[in-house]
Order: sequence, then C-alpha cells, then structure tokens
Amino acid sequence: MCAELVWSPSGVPECRRPRGSGRRWEAGTDADPMITTSVRLPKSLLGWVRRSAATQHVRPSVLIRQWIEQHRDAAEAEGTGDLAARVERLERVVFRDTRAS
Repeated sequence: MCAELVWSPSGVPECRRPRGSGRRWEAGTDADPMITTSVRLPKSLLGWVRRSAATQHVRPSVLIRQWIEQHRDAAEAEGTGDLAARVERLERVVFRDTRAS
C-alpha cells in the first residue's frame, strides 16, 4: 500500500512514501496500547479456551487477557497483605525448595 502516489514524467505511478513508513506514536494516544503477541497452546487446550469463550460470548483473546489480568491482580493483592502472611508464604517457598534438594 502507498500513502503518497505520484506520477513519474513517463506516466508510471510511483510510490513516494509506503503506507506505515515513518509512523510514530502520537501524543494523546492510549498510555497502555494493546500489543499483539502469540502463545503456542496444545490443540486440546485451545479448544477448551474457545469453548469457554463461546459460553461467555467473548473472543478467546479477550478471555485469555481477562484471566491474565485476574492472575496479575490476585498476585498484586497477595503481595500487599500483612507481614505475617508474607513471611508464611516465604517460609513455604524456602522450606519446599530445601526439602526438594
């Protein structure tokens, strides 16, 4: 695609500026824009995600994003708990790791 099409002296159209070239983030755009990524999933897991999304009337990508956001929010909430709970979580991790060695 071409953003600026010009005609050469010989009458042949030339693309002076390909579409998308030199684009920059504009001021005032979303502070947290959506970025596309890909995840490799087993076929059976993707089927389950698609069925789950269909029952909620959303696209699979929306459902996966919701799950990731929920997990992030829960992890952040867990990290802001009281000191005793944080120490208990640390002890579980440390002692589990030392028993495995």
